[in-house]
Amino acid sequence: MRKQQIAFEFSAVPAGVPGKIRWSAANGNSPAFIDLFAGVGGFHYGFAEAGATCVAAAEINGPARKTYQHVHGETSPDLFRDGAARFFRDVSQMAVADNDNVPPFDIIAAGFPCQAFSVAGKKQGFGDDKGRGILFFELARLLYRRRPIAFMFENVRGLLGHDGGRTWGVILKIVEDLGYRMVHQVVRGTDYGIPQLRPRVFMVGVRQDALPATISDDAMKVALFPHLSRKYPLLFTFDSVVGGITGRVASRTIRCSGMQKRVGSYANWSAYKVTIDGVEQTVVLNVDQCIRLMGLPTDFSFPEGTTKTHRRAQLGNGVIVPVVAELAKALVAFVERNVLPGTRPTLQREPSDDGHMLIVNNVLVENGLSPFDPSPDQNQKEQKMSVAQKPVGGRTPSNTSKPAVNDNAAKACGRIAAYGEGKSPKPRKRKAAGAAKSKTGIAWATETVNPFKGCSKVSPECKHCYAVGWATRHQALGSRGYAGTVKNKTFTGTIGVVPEVIDELRSAKSDRVFVNSMSDTFHANVSDADVTALFDAMTANPSKSQFLVCTKRADRMAAFSQAYAVPDKVWCGVTVGCRNSLHRLDDLRRVKAKIRWVSVEPLLEEIDIEPWLADGTVNWVVVGGESGPNHRPMDKAWAEKIAREHMDEGVFRILVDVVSRMQGQGGKFRPGFP
Repeated sequence: MRKQQIAFEFSAVPAGVPGKIRWSAANGNSPAFIDLFAGVGGFHYGFAEAGATCVAAAEINGPARKTYQHVHGETSPDLFRDGAARFFRDVSQMAVADNDNVPPFDIIAAGFPCQAFSVAGKKQGFGDDKGRGILFFELARLLYRRRPIAFMFENVRGLLGHDGGRTWGVILKIVEDLGYRMVHQVVRGTDYGIPQLRPRVFMVGVRQDALPATISDDAMKVALFPHLSRKYPLLFTFDSVVGGITGRVASRTIRCSGMQKRVGSYANWSAYKVTIDGVEQTVVLNVDQCIRLMGLPTDFSFPEGTTKTHRRAQLGNGVIVPVVAELAKALVAFVERNVLPGTRPTLQREPSDDGHMLIVNNVLVENGLSPFDPSPDQNQKEQKMSVAQKPVGGRTPSNTSKPAVNDNAAKACGRIAAYGEGKSPKPRKRKAAGAAKSKTGIAWATETVNPFKGCSKVSPECKHCYAVGWATRHQALGSRGYAGTVKNKTFTGTIGVVPEVIDELRSAKSDRVFVNSMSDTFHANVSDADVTALFDAMTANPSKSQFLVCTKRADRMAAFSQAYAVPDKVWCGVTVGCRNSLHRLDDLRRVKAKIRWVSVEPLLEEIDIEPWLADGTVNWVVVGGESGPNHRPMDKAWAEKIAREHMDEGVFRILVDVVSRMQGQGGKFRPGFP
């Protein structure tokens, strides 16, 4: 099971600033847009055809960045001047950038990563273990901070039905709360004259305060998706692309992987039976044919030295240019016809009169204060300080000045733990199946390392343990250490130990490493020698990494800590999700460690941990609910009770992974309390 994070909630978004209606491009007569998750620049081509000017862009993939600059360097030279200051790698940097690096813009164009919502990407959604699922929230942050007039987003159509429609519901709610009216439509290449199927959902939104109330959603949708009211003939045929007769109107969707699948295979997209001069033969699409089917200009080319693999990947991750061009023209025309005078993009820095509230990656922001804005007395980095990294008795280090803000906002930024520094995880490089180290979707850790494999269930919290499925898959793959750990999708109690992975802890450099997230360090079938070797490796690590160890065998952890000098960098914790597990906190009291913490995940019923907070046993708390098809519901009042206790006791804590299906709460939860 994977947990979905509800990362944003808004109310009373500030309205636009009245002024003369005028596009933001330098000439004042054409729209300015930013091109995010840019790839080779399909959106760039399309919006340029609609007369728009690209004023900033972002792309993290190195080969794609080279291609983007290669094909757009002459037409948009401002992006690449001064060390490419307006061509960002990380989208999260753009929300906090000033007008020098991200000039005023009217439209956001973005095909945010689709892998988290696609079959190929395992449909992990917002909980994607490579951090791709939550990149939508960076777009939301830009909408909130910069208040552009409109946006156009694109993704796979699987986004609409992901997690039973709950993911789509979260996106709709966020867009609505941000003050935008959005319509969407699944669009295929054939809808706009290109013989490729490629069904993609396009989301087009315009600021609510900019539109007359008389425009209906249906009228807006027909205006923004012109193929609904007119038919676009094919610009060329698929047969002309492959040079023979296929009997097909269009190709299958071009993808970035899956080449050389046999004809007739479900996964095949590149191979076709083609009759050429009366002889049937198999034709596999080459790069030039794929370029044509993506609707790219005839003079499009890749930089010299780009490998075939990178060329196919960049094309497979792109958008069909004529589709974007027609939608961009429709959007620009719609805005020019309908947007009310006085509408301007605005940079939100000051609090609104009526106040607003925002949760960004579990950081609560009240009364207009954003952790991404500098205060008069404190630089931006200090104000975004992650208390999840500094849980020392609830006190801010003495060498850090306090921000000059109101009390409620100070509590919001200083008492509700942040994930990192308000930044989304960066995608990681692909590793081999069964690799021991991985980035993680766990909000309170930056990496997981699992030298121990296997476990066994000991309490109610274990009922729906996701690690069972993980171990089952890796045992079937023959991954090292998993042999004999599961049988019939049930843990056997056998523990596999991989010494090489223990040694990797000596050189780990991630901020917060969750150790043995798929097992239990103090399981009865783990030898004392292996536990000691594990702690020796963490102790020997010279970096500033913090190692988080959590157990349901708290008595053994307590006994071990009496005999072993646990270093300050190792945080020792226990899991307590129900009243029957509260006894583990008594064992935690006996643990000799600088940071002792408790994972209240999954929270299955109302519990009272205040006594262990009051006597200093607990320094840090994680609270979360259960997700998945058979999840047990969590009442938000249970979490609120714990959070109030923490605030009273001055203990740092973080509320994470609260699922959108809590009992009787309509899918809403806000970890901010009076």
